[in-house]
Amino acid sequence: MQQQKVIIFTTPTCSFCTAAKRYFREKNVRFTEVDVSRDASAARDIVRRTAQMGVPVILINNRPIVGFDQPTIDRLLNSTNLSMERTMTIQPLDDRVLAVPDNSTEEMTPGGLIIPDTAKEKPRTGSVVAVGTDDGLKEKVKAGDKILFAKYGGEEIQVDNVEHRIVQRSDILAVVKN
Repeated sequence: MQQQKVIIFTTPTCSFCTAAKRYFREKNVRFTEVDVSRDASAARDIVRRTAQMGVPVILINNRPIVGFDQPTIDRLLNSTNLSMERTMTIQPLDDRVLAVPDNSTEEMTPGGLIIPDTAKEKPRTGSVVAVGTDDGLKEKVKAGDKILFAKYGGEEIQVDNVEHRIVQRSDILAVVKN
């Protein structure tokens, strides 16, 4: 089984940080804790990664989650884990890729109202899980790459209770570089 790299940026008085650490311990997921109240460079790092200063910030294989968002944590752990619990393997054919869409974060209006998921647009970026059999596509897109796809591109499917999209080459707009 592949172990994810998990880093949690915390402060000593943050109850959500404590809940996140407890959750990872209960799931037997190893993590590194970084106290941003004692490490100014770590505080600058989370601002650089997330464009905001708040804790906890959880990195799972360098993918940031702001706050203790258990469904997003589970999705990222499941999408990057090569555990024996997997029951289905999907290999896209021809010029298609299998991607896990990025989960949208909780959005709030300037007045403090939370925008429900049903009122938001679907994510247009995702992480590639598998690439089809087209050799030209394999040269340009690899598993682990982050891609930008067309607004209504891709066929939504569920793999081991995680949302995935099968996206055709013509619907892949770009490979997103950090």
